[in-house]
Amino acid sequence: MSKDISLVDLLIVEDNQYDLEIILRSLEKSNINKKIHVVKDGEEAIDFLFAKGVYSDRIESNIPKVIFLDLNLPKISGIEVLTEIRATPIRRNPQN
Repeated sequence: MSKDISLVDLLIVEDNQYDLEIILRSLEKSNINKKIHVVKDGEEAIDFLFAKGVYSDRIESNIPKVIFLDLNLPKISGIEVLTEIRATPIRRNPQN
């Protein structure tokens, strides 16, 4: 998983450790070892995507290229995360 959260290619939003391990193993077997960041709930996903809370130092325009999003999440559901993403334009860094 990526230590530099400002340059994440793949965001995984998954609260189930078993499912997360399957995803990570599948990515590894497919030689997709890009910069990966994992969050455990919908609230943390929104904070990450919009550079809020503990992720306020992250550059908001450096958004992940791919998001694996569990729909059944604690705190804020995956559907609510999708709704927030659609409602709030994210400005992409032109260098990405």
